[in-house]
Amino acid sequence: MAALALPALLATEAVDGTPPAVVPAVPLGILLAGILLLINLIDPSVDPRISHDLLRRRAVIEVVLDSLVMGSVVWLVALDPTSSLWVLLLLPVLEGALRFHLNGAILAVAGNAMLYLGRDLYVAATHDDLVVDTSTAIQRVGLLLVVGIAVGSLASRLAREAGRSAAVRAEAIKRSEVLSIVAQASAEMTSLDMAVVRDVVHGALDELGVVGAILAPGQTVPEGFDSYPIRVEGDVRGHLVADQATNEDVEGALELLANHMGICLAQAELFVEAQRLRRRLEHQAYHDSLTGLPNRAAFDEDLRRTAERRRPAGQGMAVLFIDLDGFKAVNDRLGHDVGDMLLESAARRLENCLRPGDSVARLGGDEFTVLLDGVQDVEGALIVAERVLEVLDQPFVLTGKTARVSGSVGVAFSASAGADPDQLVRSADQAMYEAKRSGRGRVVVARMSGLAKAK
Repeated sequence: MAALALPALLATEAVDGTPPAVVPAVPLGILLAGILLLINLIDPSVDPRISHDLLRRRAVIEVVLDSLVMGSVVWLVALDPTSSLWVLLLLPVLEGALRFHLNGAILAVAGNAMLYLGRDLYVAATHDDLVVDTSTAIQRVGLLLVVGIAVGSLASRLAREAGRSAAVRAEAIKRSEVLSIVAQASAEMTSLDMAVVRDVVHGALDELGVVGAILAPGQTVPEGFDSYPIRVEGDVRGHLVADQATNEDVEGALELLANHMGICLAQAELFVEAQRLRRRLEHQAYHDSLTGLPNRAAFDEDLRRTAERRRPAGQGMAVLFIDLDGFKAVNDRLGHDVGDMLLESAARRLENCLRPGDSVARLGGDEFTVLLDGVQDVEGALIVAERVLEVLDQPFVLTGKTARVSGSVGVAFSASAGADPDQLVRSADQAMYEAKRSGRGRVVVARMSGLAKAK
């Protein structure tokens, strides 16, 4: 400030009829301006290694130098007490006010006032033709004091406002950092594996600088720790605990983490429930609700896959179509509940008499089918069919009541690759009806060219 204003003031200054200046005004102004510019342009604050105390001491030195320069100019260039160069004394006062607020302004005013009054006393003592106007000197010093106090007070107020703004900004930055940690943790809580979610929360606690843990329901919160409940639809499913040496921002972040853990836990439970419901629906879609056996849809898919499967040479597949003889009489005589129990018991007997890899399904009512894969010939299928007749012929004891049924079995066998699954089922069905017409309780083998009875 002083360096920029000094050349203009010195160049326009004219004091006629006054004692000559000690040095010419313009050369001195230019020289001092260059020195002041050099001092102010060398800014060590750009170096992060320079401490704040060192920068403050440098600022004090700059204010003192500016004051000395201004005082020297007023002294050396114009000894006339009426000269307007005294206005230059305002510049270091303003600089002291802006840099050090009211205290700097008062010190600058005191130093420059003493220098200015000293000059006037020197003029009065050494030049008889110059008269010092005491009132003018006091007015000028008072003006310096008023300007210094006003500017210093304003600078102090602005500094306080700037300090509050800086504190608010620092608080906002700190809060933003805390919220960014929570946001990052929330974004990473995408897994339905709660172990992963726990790891994410522990990582967030470390970034927040908080000592904490996740407690299961019923665990005691340690002394000296705050508790943040993890809720799922109002129910507490655990607690996020942290040491009490935390500020409001961190406490809010911990509460957000606990709430997000509750959301993740709710999502995990919903996912598990959805998976359970999906499996239940799939089971219902492909299984008989009474016996738990595969239903017609499941049997058709299994039959189609089996027909398309490649087998070693000499192996084929067979379908057994089974109908319970006498089931309607049992159902009418003993009731539907007993009839349902008989169907369940028959299903278990059929499952137990099959080979590993074979499958049994309930098509509806009292009709069952068995799929045999990897049988070498029709004789292998007949062995399984005879075993089916044996297990069905044994009495069923149901709630203290005995019921007897038998089975009519139709067998369809194919030794060729790429057999038509629908044709196999139709052939086995026709063979089963032939077994019923032939007296029930027997097996009939269906060949692609016709039907053949078997024991």
